[in-house]
Order: sequence, then structure tokens, then C-alpha cells
Amino acid sequence: AFNKVDYTKEAVSTLKQTTDRGDYHLILVNDASTDQTEQYMYQLDNDHSINCLGVLLQDNGGWCKAVNEGMKHTGAEFVLICNNDIHFQEGWLNAMLKPFEDPAVGAVGPTSNYVSGLQSVAHNLPTIDTEEVKFLIGFFIVVRRSILEQIKIGADQYLDERFSPGGSDDLDLSLRIQDAGFKLMIAR
Repeated sequence: AFNKVDYTKEAVSTLKQTTDRGDYHLILVNDASTDQTEQYMYQLDNDHSINCLGVLLQDNGGWCKAVNEGMKHTGAEFVLICNNDIHFQEGWLNAMLKPFEDPAVGAVGPTSNYVSGLQSVAHNLPTIDTEEVKFLIGFFIVVRRSILEQIKIGADQYLDERFSPGGSDDLDLSLRIQDAGFKLMIAR
């Protein structure tokens, strides 16, 4: 997160409301924010209703660097990479993990009212729960950790930092996942 602490608070609030504490481990990366984000992270450290680790970066290196830094702190089987301006919905976790029952699925993203293309809610069809796509927009992507390890760049770049401060890193990640032989899915 870089600034916008109110977005971060709202995202964490909806995560807590919709997800059992034992089902996730939140890694919140503060990308050298100058607002109240650091103080909020200290509050979360003392909040026993959430399983959270705060990572404080001294310099703002951009989205890709922040994600890569956060990835160093998890060994989870599935990793959610997301922005701080999201709202978790009831049932989100099951919806995102269900497509992974197919071992050929490498990453899953949701629909949203604030994106274009096939991930827009305008494309939701009542008879389709999932759809294979060629690209996932990076506001919210669940990826198998084993695939991230397989496609990383060098020792510790899961997102290519050449795209920092951010932009087209999601396209690059989508292409690397597909080049490794895995599918990208939208879960509705």
C-alpha cells in the first residue's frame, strides 16, 4: 500500500467480515507511505482478530517491488496479489479457489465494476461461473505459489520490476503463466 490508508482500512475490514481468520495470512506491504498507513499497520499487529504481517519499506519502489517484497514472507500454496482499493465479497475465497481443482489452472481473477474487458461485471452471464481468458487484470489475482516459483525472474522477482512503478506487469505475469503451460480463469 502506498498512502490511501482509508482504502486499506476498508479492504481489511471487508476481508475480516467475509473470511475466517484461519483461512488466510495477510501480508500488508507499506511502500513508504507518508500518511497514517504505518500507524495502522501497528494497530493490525496488535489486532488478534486478523492474521497479519506488516512489511515496511523505507523507499517507494513501486507496485512490483512491493509485491516481490511481500512474497518473501509467505510460503502459502495460493497467493492473492491485490490492490488496497478492493472490497472482499461474501464467498470470495471459495469462488477464487474452486477453479484450482483443475491442476492446469495457474491463476484466477474476479470480475469487477471498475475494470474493462472480460473481467467487467458487464460481461457476467448467469450460466457461466468461470471462463478461460488470455489476460488477467492485476488488481486482484490468485496464483499457485508453485507456479510463481517456476516463472519468477532471478532469485526473487515474481513481478518484473522493470514495469515499476506499475503498469503492464499483469500482462507480463499472465503471459509467463501461460508460457509455462497453465490456464488463466475468471471466476464470477
